[in-house]
Amino acid sequence: IDGYDVALIELWNPINFKLSEARPVCLPTAGSYYDQVEATVVGWGITSWFSYLPSHVLMEVDIPTITNEKCDKIYSGFKIKDNMICAGYDDRGTGGCLGDSGGPLLTKEDEHYTQIGILSFATDRMFSNPGCRAATGYTRVNSVLDWIEETSKSGKTCQS
Repeated sequence: IDGYDVALIELWNPINFKLSEARPVCLPTAGSYYDQVEATVVGWGITSWFSYLPSHVLMEVDIPTITNEKCDKIYSGFKIKDNMICAGYDDRGTGGCLGDSGGPLLTKEDEHYTQIGILSFATDRMFSNPGCRAATGYTRVNSVLDWIEETSKSGKTCQS
């Protein structure tokens, strides 16, 4: 695992944001770490360890981001690199869960959401504790900004 768990898709037709509830997400500020900020993880992952079935509705939960130093302690034996960000709690049954991989980690800035992470990895404790209690690891989006802008060619993000 090297922390770059990223993909972009190209739509055949543009989204008409005037006719949709969907909104573009903002890209993060280059050089910002977003450590110890309130964030939201979104996904379709499992909601019960008894069924292992994905959610039928999009779920979201607010969790704090944590420093890479603290995350290093949670993931002992695995080095958390600068292109990674961790978020979640050690002692609560909330956070990213099995099936949420690839989902966004967002933070609210002013009146818009900024995607700061892409759910990528989890500690073994996630799979042994009901409720996905352990902190989860994300690709730090600002570590791939150049690639996103080069690949998308437009350089457009949300309107702030």
